[in-house]
Amino acid sequence: MNKLCLLSLITVSLLFLFSGCGLVSGSDSLCGVDKYWRSNLGTEPSYESLDALTGNRIFQFEDLSTPENICTEEHVKAVFNLGLRDNKMPDGAKAYGKAYWNFFEKMMELGPFDTHMEGIGLKQAFKGEPGWIGLQIIFEFPTQGSLEKDKEWFHEHVKSCSIEFIYKESL
Repeated sequence: MNKLCLLSLITVSLLFLFSGCGLVSGSDSLCGVDKYWRSNLGTEPSYESLDALTGNRIFQFEDLSTPENICTEEHVKAVFNLGLRDNKMPDGAKAYGKAYWNFFEKMMELGPFDTHMEGIGLKQAFKGEPGWIGLQIIFEFPTQGSLEKDKEWFHEHVKSCSIEFIYKESL
């Protein structure tokens, strides 16, 4: 019996030691430390267009330096912020936060205050590999007649655009 107790104690001790070193697999073993990424997109769009159907101007803001080594075992979270001068959405304007990864995307309407996009699941897209994500703010409003006038109108109403991204780094 003493040999059985000793063997059990050694086995339990080894399992405890290996699990602390990350050698026993578990969902947390693929994820490293919490990371925080922030981009101040300013007020100059990365891309602009005019919607032929609605006549609306569309400004897209994106920082191409978003994280690429994301642990896909846990959901990630993005926070979109529009710094509106009057703390209200201008008449006729709409804003969207967009997250895209692999062949997936998630989009939501933004309000005048921080808008949180949670539950972004990268696991099915990257199947155990480290993931990446793209993040955009899209602002749509009735055109003022020219790109120059549209930029003036936009600057009168919007003082900043920023995105925060919270994730765990992949090991």
